[in-house]
Amino acid sequence: MLTEIQKELLFDYCLGLTSQRETFAAMILVISDDDAAELCTRIKAVLAPLRTLNHTRCPDYLAEQTITAGVAMIARITFREQLA
Repeated sequence: MLTEIQKELLFDYCLGLTSQRETFAAMILVISDDDAAELCTRIKAVLAPLRTLNHTRCPDYLAEQTITAGVAMIARITFREQLA
C-alpha cells in the first residue's frame, strides 16, 4: 500500500514536475513496488490525450486572476479556522 506522500511523488513524477532527486526516488519506487508501477501506468494513460493539445502561454491577466482567487480562498479558509 502506497502512502499519500508516495502517491504525490508519483503523480508529480508522471507530470514531469520532480527534481532530479525526486525523479530518482520515484523511479526506484516504480521499479520496486507493483502498486507504484500500476499507479504510474494509470496516471500516464490518463494524461496521454493531453499530449496532443497545442501548448499556449497563459495570458498574464488570467494568471493574475487565478492567483488572486487562490489567495482569497486561502484567506477565507484561514479566517474560518481562526473562528473555529
